[in-house]
Amino acid sequence: MKKIVLIALAIVAFAVQLFADDGTSFYQKALENIKAENFKSAFDNLSKALALEPQNNLYKKEMAFVQYKRKANREAIILIEELINNGDKTAINYARLSELYTAAKLYAKAIEYAKIVNEKELKDVEKVSYYTELGNAYNAINFFPQAIEVWEKVDKLVPNNLQILDKLAKANVSLTKDAEALAYYRKAIAIDAKDKNRLFDAGIAAENCMKRTEAIDYFLKAKAAGYPDDVDFNYEIANVYYDGKDYKNAIIYLDKARASSPYDQGVASLTAYSYYYGGETKIAREVIEGMIQINPNNGDLYYLMGMTWQKDANMDKAERYFDKAFKLKPALESLRVSKSELFGK
Repeated sequence: MKKIVLIALAIVAFAVQLFADDGTSFYQKALENIKAENFKSAFDNLSKALALEPQNNLYKKEMAFVQYKRKANREAIILIEELINNGDKTAINYARLSELYTAAKLYAKAIEYAKIVNEKELKDVEKVSYYTELGNAYNAINFFPQAIEVWEKVDKLVPNNLQILDKLAKANVSLTKDAEALAYYRKAIAIDAKDKNRLFDAGIAAENCMKRTEAIDYFLKAKAAGYPDDVDFNYEIANVYYDGKDYKNAIIYLDKARASSPYDQGVASLTAYSYYYGGETKIAREVIEGMIQINPNNGDLYYLMGMTWQKDANMDKAERYFDKAFKLKPALESLRVSKSELFGK
């Protein structure tokens, strides 16, 4: 009996040694880990398998995938490029290299690998990740039409993905395609109407599309969602009111903008014009005087001051300011209105 036990133990020891020699057991465990999306344990088991069989391409392939999922980008790149050099020239390897180089901000390299990818060989779930990152690469180097093209593919594969809708909206804004941008913002807001930054950006897109009521609605919703009541917010909503000739409401928001940023020339200029067109020329002049003190060589300011006096039918003062404006900025001369032209004298 003792002899039988010893033989059994020897067989077990031999079996353990046999599996330990080729790493198969660790590889099988790693596959189970990957299936359960436990990539840390998968990494540990594959490391043990590769320690036993360092040249096993099957192990390396799974390790490349695990490193890709763990966002160990440098290690994943090394492994995948080694697999390709060893003949594993599959679409997914090139696609993942493109993604990884995008993450490393090596966008030219990412696009170079993308050109090799045979998209027909990719599964839909692989395409989503690949297209998303390829769009990021194009977007980072200001190739906005190409970014839009690949992100639209993602939008078809996974409709109503907020991240992609926002990317598509912003890329269209970069191309001054405000109508297209607004369409994507509308889709995103229909899914999530509480993102303050998206609401604010949608307001700007609507404003650029001359959709003033919609723009104001988005701006107010952005503020209600927590967008800061700062100079940018107040200036943008004031600009919508100004474009709609609602100077009273424009001034309300511009005064708030000036209170938080008194030296902002863009805000001050719009404020002056709002008071001017709103018929309050005296206040307009006070605003312009403040601007002239900061920027005494700006011909446009003297011209605007002349316009306020012209509006008040005081052409003597108007012409003095016009003369100053034309000396500082001769291009304004074509806008001159003389006293005789205005009053027929």
